Amino acid sequence: MSQQEQHDRVVEEARGLPLAERIRHSNWKVRTEAFEYVTEECNSLHGVEFDGDGGKERARQGMLSIGMLLAKAVGDPNANAIDKALDALGSYLDNVVVDVSEAAGLAGEACKVMAVSCLKARAGTVGRAKEVYMKCIEWEQGERVVEALVEKGMESKVPKAVVAALDVLLEAVGSFEMRSKGGSSERALDPRPIMQALPKVFTHSNAAVRGKVKDLVVEMGVHLGVGVVQGTLIDALPDVMKKEVVESLSSAAKERRFEKRYLRREQVREEEDVEMMDVQEEEQEAAAACVEPGMEDAFEYATPVDILPVLQKASLTVGDDTFMFWDCFESKKWNVRKAAVEKIKDAASVPRLALGDYSGIVRELKKILSKDANIHCAAGAASAAENMAKGLRGDFYQYAKQLCSAIMFRFKEKNPVMSQAADSSLQAFGTYCYSLKDISDDIVSSLGQKNPKVKYDTLRYLEYMVSLADKVAVSQCKDALAAAVKLAPDADVKIREQSQTVIVAYAQKLGGFGAIKSYLNGLDSSRKDLIEKAVLEARNSNASTKETKAPVAKARRRDVQKENDSSARIQAASHKQPKQKKQPESKRIEQKKATSVPETKQHGAKAVENPMSSERAEEFLMQTVGAEVLEDLQSASWQARLEGMNIVLDRSSEIFAAQDGNLILALTKVPGWGDKNFQVLNKLFEVCTKAAEESGDFGPAQACCVVEGAVEKIHELKHRAQASNALTATCERVGPQYVVSLVHQKAAWHKNPKVLSESLSWMANTIDQFGYKEIDNQGSVLAWMRDDLGSANAPVRSQAIALLGVCHSQVGSGPFQGLLESLKPALVTSIQEMFAKKPVDTTYEPTKKKREGSTIVGNNVSSPPESDELLEHDPVLVEEEVEDVVERVDVAHQLNDSLIAQLSSTNWKERNAAVGFVEDILTSAKHITPNLSSEFLVALKGRFGDANRNLAAKSLHVTSQLAAAVGSPFDKLAHAIILDPAIANLADTKKQVRDAVVTLLDSWGKTCPRERLFPSLLAAVSNPKGHSDGKVAALKWMLDNFQSNSSKCREISAKAASFASKDKVAAVREVGGELGRLASGAPTSTPAKPALSQKPRIPVTATPKRSNTTLEAKSEKVRGIASRNSAKKVAPRMADAEDDVDDPLLRMGHGKGARLRQFRPKPGDFLPPTLQERKQLEESMLPVVCPSLHKQMFSPDFQDHVLAAEALLNATPTLMSEISTSLDFIFRWLVIVLCDSNTRSTVKSLELIKAILETLEDDGYRLSDMEAHLLLPGVIEKSGQNQDYLRTSYRNVIVQTSSVYNPAKVVDYIVQGLNSKNSRSKTECCKALCEIVERHGGKCIVTAKQSPVLSLSEFAMERDAALRLSAMKALEAIQDALGNDTFLTLLSKCEEKNMDVIQSKLARKDVQDEAPIPVERITPEASKYLEQANKTQYSAPKAYDAMEISYRDAYTPHSLGLTPETETHDVDYSGHAQAAMTPVPADPMPGVDSGNVETPVPQELKLTPGLHEVDQSSPSVSSYDDDEVENRLEQCIESMYSTDLSIAVEATKQICADIMMISSQDTHPPSKRILAVLSSSADRFFLAICAQLELIFAKAEEQTASGGEPPSCRGCKFALNALLQGLRIPEIAQSVPQATLRTTISLLLCSLVNENGLLSFEQGTTLVRAVNVLIANLLDASDKNYAFAALLHLLRSPPKQLDEDLIQKFNDLLVKCLIKLTKSLETGRSNIDISALLLSLHDYFMFLGVEEIRKRSAAEDKPLRMVKTILHQICKLTGYNVYQYASGIPGRHSQPQPIIFRYIDINLKMLKEMNQLPSESDNFMEPSSSHRPDGASIQPKMSSEALLLEEEARLQLKGILSRVTSRDPAVKDAAMKELLEIKHKHPKMLTKYLAGTQDRFKSYIEESLRILESNGGLGSTVAHQPSPLNKTSLSYARERLAKETTGLPVRNYQTNTSHSVDELAQRMAKLRQQSVGK
Repeated sequence: MSQQEQHDRVVEEARGLPLAERIRHSNWKVRTEAFEYVTEECNSLHGVEFDGDGGKERARQGMLSIGMLLAKAVGDPNANAIDKALDALGSYLDNVVVDVSEAAGLAGEACKVMAVSCLKARAGTVGRAKEVYMKCIEWEQGERVVEALVEKGMESKVPKAVVAALDVLLEAVGSFEMRSKGGSSERALDPRPIMQALPKVFTHSNAAVRGKVKDLVVEMGVHLGVGVVQGTLIDALPDVMKKEVVESLSSAAKERRFEKRYLRREQVREEEDVEMMDVQEEEQEAAAACVEPGMEDAFEYATPVDILPVLQKASLTVGDDTFMFWDCFESKKWNVRKAAVEKIKDAASVPRLALGDYSGIVRELKKILSKDANIHCAAGAASAAENMAKGLRGDFYQYAKQLCSAIMFRFKEKNPVMSQAADSSLQAFGTYCYSLKDISDDIVSSLGQKNPKVKYDTLRYLEYMVSLADKVAVSQCKDALAAAVKLAPDADVKIREQSQTVIVAYAQKLGGFGAIKSYLNGLDSSRKDLIEKAVLEARNSNASTKETKAPVAKARRRDVQKENDSSARIQAASHKQPKQKKQPESKRIEQKKATSVPETKQHGAKAVENPMSSERAEEFLMQTVGAEVLEDLQSASWQARLEGMNIVLDRSSEIFAAQDGNLILALTKVPGWGDKNFQVLNKLFEVCTKAAEESGDFGPAQACCVVEGAVEKIHELKHRAQASNALTATCERVGPQYVVSLVHQKAAWHKNPKVLSESLSWMANTIDQFGYKEIDNQGSVLAWMRDDLGSANAPVRSQAIALLGVCHSQVGSGPFQGLLESLKPALVTSIQEMFAKKPVDTTYEPTKKKREGSTIVGNNVSSPPESDELLEHDPVLVEEEVEDVVERVDVAHQLNDSLIAQLSSTNWKERNAAVGFVEDILTSAKHITPNLSSEFLVALKGRFGDANRNLAAKSLHVTSQLAAAVGSPFDKLAHAIILDPAIANLADTKKQVRDAVVTLLDSWGKTCPRERLFPSLLAAVSNPKGHSDGKVAALKWMLDNFQSNSSKCREISAKAASFASKDKVAAVREVGGELGRLASGAPTSTPAKPALSQKPRIPVTATPKRSNTTLEAKSEKVRGIASRNSAKKVAPRMADAEDDVDDPLLRMGHGKGARLRQFRPKPGDFLPPTLQERKQLEESMLPVVCPSLHKQMFSPDFQDHVLAAEALLNATPTLMSEISTSLDFIFRWLVIVLCDSNTRSTVKSLELIKAILETLEDDGYRLSDMEAHLLLPGVIEKSGQNQDYLRTSYRNVIVQTSSVYNPAKVVDYIVQGLNSKNSRSKTECCKALCEIVERHGGKCIVTAKQSPVLSLSEFAMERDAALRLSAMKALEAIQDALGNDTFLTLLSKCEEKNMDVIQSKLARKDVQDEAPIPVERITPEASKYLEQANKTQYSAPKAYDAMEISYRDAYTPHSLGLTPETETHDVDYSGHAQAAMTPVPADPMPGVDSGNVETPVPQELKLTPGLHEVDQSSPSVSSYDDDEVENRLEQCIESMYSTDLSIAVEATKQICADIMMISSQDTHPPSKRILAVLSSSADRFFLAICAQLELIFAKAEEQTASGGEPPSCRGCKFALNALLQGLRIPEIAQSVPQATLRTTISLLLCSLVNENGLLSFEQGTTLVRAVNVLIANLLDASDKNYAFAALLHLLRSPPKQLDEDLIQKFNDLLVKCLIKLTKSLETGRSNIDISALLLSLHDYFMFLGVEEIRKRSAAEDKPLRMVKTILHQICKLTGYNVYQYASGIPGRHSQPQPIIFRYIDINLKMLKEMNQLPSESDNFMEPSSSHRPDGASIQPKMSSEALLLEEEARLQLKGILSRVTSRDPAVKDAAMKELLEIKHKHPKMLTKYLAGTQDRFKSYIEESLRILESNGGLGSTVAHQPSPLNKTSLSYARERLAKETTGLPVRNYQTNTSHSVDELAQRMAKLRQQSVGK
């Protein structure tokens, strides 16, 4: 018999054995066959319901007996048998096991065996084992699975098994829930064991293991949160793996990578308490919805850390002192106490703390919080308490209550560090430790404090605690509410607003305004109404938020893609009804009956809850069917319940005939849909079907009850038919649209995918019966199918495709084209195949329809209306229905917070990507639902003003697409947010931006009546700063969209035409005239231009009339002031509402004379206006200004103040009469704005004041004493601002006031200002006084009541240099104006010491008058051009155009070798540019005949082609005017900040030309005034250039990235040249502050090291050379102290935006710059502050620290070497004087010393040894410990002879030591003898010299000398031969001594003796010895 036959025989015989023996059989084929048999038997039990009896149950019990055998069988030695055993075990777990306990019996053994045997098998076996593991987890055996994989799999020595174990864990983590649900501790998989085991394999030798570990860590981080795995896993990873894991986590998608799996108890819904389980699961999901992925609490997973022993033994080192931890709290030094609390804070900064007695720590923290005066200590204590609260949570309860009041006590602190720490710690207490009830008394006590900040911060904290508490807790803390109500009428507006916020929060928690109404009795009615309105708004806002918030999808939906299921979530959430006040049962039922179901909107319907409670249901059934039947229905026996249902079914016809539909409502409660017996439920379905067919009272509530039960059971075969019949009958009764919508809504959220699959099948059948149009008239089916086709469940997708096929057979594929475009290709193919199987049936007719007389659910009527009636009575509804037919896509989930944040990013690339993303959404969606959030619209609006104007244009185009996609609701959503900022872009200079606005208007006009856009267009036309082309575009759009039948359109068009007629651009006037004729009804075929003599409209109330010329001139003047604003600012709206269009901005005021008579000035110093005065002014100005302007003027927002001031500024020329009648009101308001100290509003207010004063001066108006008193004190007091340009503006206003008010009285106000506490204000008063004297002469000084000379004399010895200098200049001006005699008379009244100082300083000034300079004459040819230029009136815009040509030749940046790439033009100086550059003097020079005076020509004209050279024999006069240059300088600097690069470059050209013009006046130097202007503007000038260069580089980078041509270098050239020209004027170069200098150097160096920087431009190499030259000039011309400080600061802290690989290059350039500056130290240090430089070096060393210096020294770091070189050079120059320069550096005598002192000691020691110290060094103290700390111990001077001998001995010793190591014994012996002689003569010198040598050399010398002494080396045998260097050394020492005594230079020494051969030989030997020694 063959071996095969034997095997077959064994198998045949084994078939008769029991199954258990077959499984344990020795033959593998027998075992394999047994495993296959087990698999078949288990599969036969699939789907069987085991009821306790029958054959199937016995079969199952039989299989249970072999469970443990299968668990061990998976370890079979045969590979094929293992596979079959795994299949059998998987089938066993699926079909035999029905209880968790049954699975637990075998899971432990099976998991361990599989981990040992299966994980290292072949791939198929591993896959089967993985599936068995997953099924064990489904049976809640996750703990055993993880234990086996960790202990057996991951501990395996086979890498393949470890990889497989990690792979199983990876899939388990990705598939099952590790997060606790709804706050409970239940989870499918506990991650703790995995997290504890993973670090062991982080360093595994196998790369595959390490790769799988990284994947597992990333997956756990995605599901648990990075914070949870950070400390335990990520931090333990090796650096390389850590970096990869962090990168993977940052880019990991939030969607799951594995199919979601659930526990069996989550899949089976047959428990008795199923209804309660649903409620609990919904609550858990709602709670989980608040927790985004990655937000798991790390506290749950952290290991408790015991910090008490650590703190008990801790010792802290502060400075040089060491303290024990507990002793620190008693220290009087704040830094010691701070170190203690920081120690607590650091120790408690772990996720979880161990329990213990923390009372001692809390006691010390409370003491610090209550009594410590140091803010840093208190803030640290609060932060430490916060960390302890987070680490202990509820166990910190008692401690938190103790600390609460102490921290609230710190609310009084204004320090932001303390405020932030207090807020954070108290919020942590409220979140983790206590509730509102626990601290209610503390809050009430804190609210009673007098400090307003304490009350305000306490109210904020109370609001936070109320938000955390529930209704019950809040109701128990109404004493805090009463305390908050008391603060509602507080005088502080912030406290009032916050109090109202707290009251509203209470009302929301307690149920509404009625709950808190009784607490508001003490408030007035207006405040009550305001609070009630706020409560209502908050309630509506919360309701809308809840409706739009998407809940977390249930288990079945969690595997669907986020973008597919978000819309369904939003719609389902939107159909939740708000809670209503509880009513009696009968009334609620009646109300439910009477209320029809709301309209079914696009994707879902609103379900009506069952209004009948269980008690009411029992009562109803007892009355209807009797007590016996009710008892049967409530019986525990299913037979009794079935009998009761049969009785109810039989009697149902009688009940329904009585029109009682409450039977269905009662039966859904008793026995209810939760009955476990299928026969009882089927009877209940039959009753529902009969009710729908026969009941006269079957409404929405009954329909919802039927749907609720049917959807739950429709997936079960034994219920499917009955549930489907009940649903179909319900459709016939209430309408299929409503029922189908409810069915899909409930099925979509069900966990079991079979429910949705069978529901879709029923829906397809229903559509076939009722018709597609009857069910879907609003695109609902499309939205449902989009979600369902994205499901991960294949049956769901199949049923969805089948449903689409049914729809296609009725309506074709037209409605579904948009759906197909958004699906994957495979799905599209399947759908098209289904469409082919279900072709369009033109003969289709519905087989079912809603029965007549039934209630329509889904429409707003109770019966179907006729179509004619609908059209007649509700046309709006018809229009909405037509629009709703269009398929709309819900994209709200894509326009989320992350996109909004990206739209507001500071990186333009991110903003551009966000706008592009929105554009892609709109392109794919075409039509979207109108549920856009206001946050998104606000973020999109922000891009309209983007600095990148291309991005602004793109945003406007996207907005036009958005308007087209949303449709008619767009105007309602976006009108108030977007329209005005969008139209304001018509003022932009870029054509593409303006075109984008016109496109937006076209799209917007299709969504609403176009006349709604006209008011905003009127604002654009009337904007004085608007671009002419933009105004033309606005007028043309109004002309094209004019509606003659609209009075509003006609009225606004007439106003726009009126504004256009006054415009200076002809094109605007022309289009405006056309629009005006159209608005007036005149024919427009022959357009006519408006008359030039037409006057601007003046308000009717204006009494004085001005000429048109004067008005236009003033308008231009004011417009010039307003043009200094940034180009980004948008003109304000004409009015806030349409009704304000006709309302004048200002009205004529009344009662000014009475106010003037009643005015009494307040004595004393200026005080800011009080709150009462502000309110009084607000009421007084109501009749004067229009409501919109009044609202802006008294708004708390400074931006409204800016808009109000700008509106008044623009209206100043035309409304001057109105302004003059209310000038005192306006001045009072302006002073209030100035006192608010906001920079923007201050600048705008000062511009308005200056414009008003200039206009008043032109009109001849004089200020009254009241008006001057209201303005001047506030302006003078606030003039001492930090910014230079603000101080200048204030000073100009003060000086300008003297033109409209008595100058002597202005001087009196200035004298009062000289008593200000602000030194800068006093300085500005001095400067203003100087200008007033120069303008009005000395009379104002003499007639002033208070002599300014007395006040100015007090500043003669002022410490403040700026104030002292300004006072002296003012006194000098007064002296020149009054004459010396009068001035001395006034000065004699001063104090004698001040008078002497002033006289001595004034005596030194140059009083010689400058001789008149003869006028340079020009040739007749040049005069011809100048005469033509003088005839041409100056015009600013044309001048800029001409200057582009003239400056191109006359002011080319030759110094850098840069020539802009523009065409060459012949310069024509007859244009306006020459008039601007060369103003003609108004009066001829004294003594010169005016008829022969010719206009001087600038020096540049000599080089101009076409003009003859000017005779240079006579000097020229200044060719510019100081006022003009100053004004142009201010305007150009403002324009240089423009985002429009062309404007900025033109301004740079102008300012560069002015600087060159000023610096070229060699014969007539610039005046002191213009130099002072340049000096004060240097800071802003450099910053403006830097801002311009950054903009140029950014645009160049953008252009380079887009792949275009190389960017032009024109702007960069002019910017660099402007800097270079500015550096040539010392007043500019020396006035650049350190911070600005650092910014400039950093920008220039970054441009050099950046590879894509300068070289990306055209002529890039030329720019690089130019920047190098510029940096060199910058270092030479600027302040050397600032330059050193800036370079050292950059050396330690490179720019953050610099890439790491470029920092080394950047540092190298810095080192080169420092080398250049260090060389200046050698030439002289008169202008370098050595003390400041040493402080900078000390700062650098301290910044690095000892360890970093050691590392860098080892690496030969160039920056560190450079810093050491600077210190060495200082030591070399100053010698021991360096200690005096370093006296400002603390810690020289401390231990350890600062690092800089160590380096100083080393340098001095080395320099002394090298004889390189300066001669003065011997006069100063050497560093020694014996010296006193104050440096008083100084060695006495040495005599000249002693100095000579010491110098000679030092040189001789140096020569001897160089010969002692010679190889020649004779030379060595001679050297040792000489050294012995030196030892006896100068023992200290030799000892000191040897101390600095190596130990070996030192020992060698000492031993040799000892031997030499013992041998009598000093005897006669040793002949004394002087060293060859003796004569030279002595001569050199004498020469040096001569130098020190006479100051003569040392001559080069040369011997005069003749040289013999022996002498030359000796010298050669000496040289060789020196070279060997070196």
